[in-house]
Amino acid sequence: MSLAAWLGDPLPERDAALWLAEIRAQLRTCYARAQPCFHARLAEIIALHWCGNNAAMHYQNLLPVLDSDRDRAQLELCYGQLLIACKRRNAWQHLDDGFQCAANLLEPEEYFTVLKRHESLRHLSLSDKGADPVELDGLLREAGVISRLAGPGRGRREAGTKHQDTVD
Repeated sequence: MSLAAWLGDPLPERDAALWLAEIRAQLRTCYARAQPCFHARLAEIIALHWCGNNAAMHYQNLLPVLDSDRDRAQLELCYGQLLIACKRRNAWQHLDDGFQCAANLLEPEEYFTVLKRHESLRHLSLSDKGADPVELDGLLREAGVISRLAGPGRGRREAGTKHQDTVD
């Protein structure tokens, strides 16, 4: 799976619950065979989030047992995407950490796709409480409108988020 993939689009709760049952069956099989199950655990976090359950605990449990920087990047990016889809303020902690981990692993096209996406999404107004979930296209559209209303050179940037690996 590409690290540039967007995994944060909302799922209807009913679909997420059905998906969760399938994922948990797959996890039982992986555990019984002592096979790696990172992607199934990541899918479980996504399904739990859209079922309205607290996925944070599962995120916290998965974080210390990751096998690679790629898995950590995927987890952080995915979890951040789930949070930003609901306009949660703590999304940037995960998106920034994920992008930092992924930067050396992404192909050039993927790198700039993620960079451009993140720069655009920084214009969104986020809160601790969050909002109703929105698909990526809707988030980007809203961020674009906010950026245009702010005018040139007046885009929103959170402190400490200026990337330093490309020329602006």
